[in-house]
Amino acid sequence: MGKKKRVVFAFVLLPLVVPIQADADPLPIDVYVGYADSLRVSPFFPDPWLGSPNTLFLGAATADNPHFDAGAVRIDNKSGAPLTITDLIFDLHGPGHPFHDINFHAPFTIPTGTVANPYHAVLTQAGPVENFDTSDDPIVPCCTPVAPGTTPFPKLFITIGGITQEYDDTAHTLDTGGFDLAQSAPFPGANESLQWRLIGTCGVDCPGGQPIPEPATWLLFGSGLLGFALVKCAALLNFGQVSANSRNGL
Repeated sequence: MGKKKRVVFAFVLLPLVVPIQADADPLPIDVYVGYADSLRVSPFFPDPWLGSPNTLFLGAATADNPHFDAGAVRIDNKSGAPLTITDLIFDLHGPGHPFHDINFHAPFTIPTGTVANPYHAVLTQAGPVENFDTSDDPIVPCCTPVAPGTTPFPKLFITIGGITQEYDDTAHTLDTGGFDLAQSAPFPGANESLQWRLIGTCGVDCPGGQPIPEPATWLLFGSGLLGFALVKCAALLNFGQVSANSRNGL
């Protein structure tokens, strides 16, 4: 009687890889960016802001310096429960630049919000001086905004419940197109405000926060810009109510 042959099956366990969409967000938040410039008049100042309903405001302006000239971040809590941001790291343009890997107001807790009625956390300059002027570190000269995705771009690293998610301002809203408009000829003192928009969606080409500005939005720029119609940046940035005075280095 012949010997029975034993067949041995070897199983190799391979790691399960689940593809995740590029826009997938494991955190129950929406992240918006904008720019707040109250030194000059603009129809594009971010709203909600200090004093708005359902808004936790983390920033400061003082009696000595009541103005805002700063990048701004808005985090909407839509989780249905209070949400604690344990860590929030901001990086403007990498090593050797201002605002490299700074702790941005964390930790803090955003009160309960839902998808239908989110609670906002607005983060900006901490005062007493304009200490979050993210437009003051240009990476290109005026007046052509950098293309979306051009590096370096501002980055946020938000940690909730031990999970850290990176949010990239690839549209260059926080650095106002990659250059400092208010210090740039031919429009010294121009307003830099940019209304809220989801991070990475659009930049200075949509000052009102929409990817394609409506014709009525452009009318808000004011007739005083008509003589500068051939200047490229005038077609892209909000120069409404341009101040006659320069920013005096701010």
